[in-house]
Amino acid sequence: MVVLVIEVGAELVTRLRATFARRDEVRFHHVEPRSDVVISAALQFQPQVVVLGMGVIPHNTIRPLWPRLGTRAPRVLLAQRAPTPAERYAWAREGVAGVYDVNDDYPTLIAELEPGTGPGPELTGEVA
Repeated sequence: MVVLVIEVGAELVTRLRATFARRDEVRFHHVEPRSDVVISAALQFQPQVVVLGMGVIPHNTIRPLWPRLGTRAPRVLLAQRAPTPAERYAWAREGVAGVYDVNDDYPTLIAELEPGTGPGPELTGEVA
């Protein structure tokens, strides 16, 4: 599984790397939210999951890129708290399938944003 992570703080990147390092089959790529970098990484790595830092959505940095990414990978958001109703609406509109709490040792699903799509990809480092 290939995971593309966009704009996540250094502490969370370290925790994610530790989570994904348990499985050799998982390749983890962390990029900054510049359009040229994101598009290049998406084309090069063909991610199965795109993980967003909480700061990406409010700034609309990534929104115009979705059609150009060339991937239908589910988008998940890492957050340190549950989303407000307004955030749930905005993030679902941006195509985010699930919000994961990163306060524990490993990310845990705390909000499913697209009804009927299931819980979204597991971020435990286990490959299905």
